[in-house]
Amino acid sequence: MLIQLETLTSFLRIGIVALQVYRVRQSRSIYGFSFDYVFFSLIQFICTLFVNFGYQLQYVQKQYARRFPVHPQVPLSHLEAFFSLLSLLLVTMLIYQCIKYRMSRHMFQYVSIYSKLFALVVFSISIWIGLNVNTRDDSKPGTYGFFFIDIFDFIWYASQLASAVKWVPQITTNFLGMNFCELNKDAILLEAISSFILIMIRYFTDVTMFFLSPIVSDCFLHFQLTVNISDH
Repeated sequence: MLIQLETLTSFLRIGIVALQVYRVRQSRSIYGFSFDYVFFSLIQFICTLFVNFGYQLQYVQKQYARRFPVHPQVPLSHLEAFFSLLSLLLVTMLIYQCIKYRMSRHMFQYVSIYSKLFALVVFSISIWIGLNVNTRDDSKPGTYGFFFIDIFDFIWYASQLASAVKWVPQITTNFLGMNFCELNKDAILLEAISSFILIMIRYFTDVTMFFLSPIVSDCFLHFQLTVNISDH
């Protein structure tokens, strides 16, 4: 049931990005739209897609089962990976729209240094963990260090963090500009529903790496969306 709900939230994310792509296409403008929001969304879906495929690897699943013997099955599905791929393709379309209309009408809009720094830190730490991976069998006594599962664990946390903070620059843009011209309200509502479902999943699930840790980030995300909706 929990995997199905996770898949539902992934499906809702497709609708969220699709609605925003449609909004920008109709208005042919990105005024009031944060590039940082798009950039964090790109990081989120790249990391999510990478994690979805990574956790399907047999030796990673074995490491996960040994680390979480109470819940040995990775709570991810191939369908969720497919939805993540579709979301990434839609975000790529949104990026194309941002580049197109920025060059023609909104040259002052850009990705901030903080967003670029976030991406650089995530990439650097992922490479560092990858270079220090212990290739020995972690089931043997005395084996310690980073393992392949740790790479995907970290990238998964990075995707959750990107998802949690992506609305912060958009709220700032809306507040400073006092407008919501090209921000699709229906997309915000879908995101709020998705984040609420995730909060319920985290709350009613036993303690594992996958579910308990991001509940704070999900609550923070839901708070941002509530602010955005109330300001419309």
